[in-house]
Amino acid sequence: MAKVEFPDFIKSASGTISRKRLPDGSIRSIVVNKHGRMYETTYHPRNKISPEECARRKKFGVISSAFAFVQREMEIESDPTTHRRIYGIMGGIYDRMVGNGKEPNAKMIASSYVFLYW
Repeated sequence: MAKVEFPDFIKSASGTISRKRLPDGSIRSIVVNKHGRMYETTYHPRNKISPEECARRKKFGVISSAFAFVQREMEIESDPTTHRRIYGIMGGIYDRMVGNGKEPNAKMIASSYVFLYW
């Protein structure tokens, strides 16, 4: 905890100065109260994401990045039907790679899609 002294033109201040999300999901905040005391708190949210949700998020991130690569390379429009069709195909490629014990990334998915469908 630290005592904060304000310049003459500021009478007092209170509230959160900064808030940062840490890699483990907790939130660290720096707070000043009305008496000028500054302190740091860490909030650990109760809800942890399940391994299944973590896998879904990872798959979505990889496929989204792969779609961006393919869209730039092949100059594909971004209409919803094309989006859904290509996402479905890339999802199948991702699932096959994971099923074969590989750790797919966006470039692997994009190159497989381009090789098979271009």
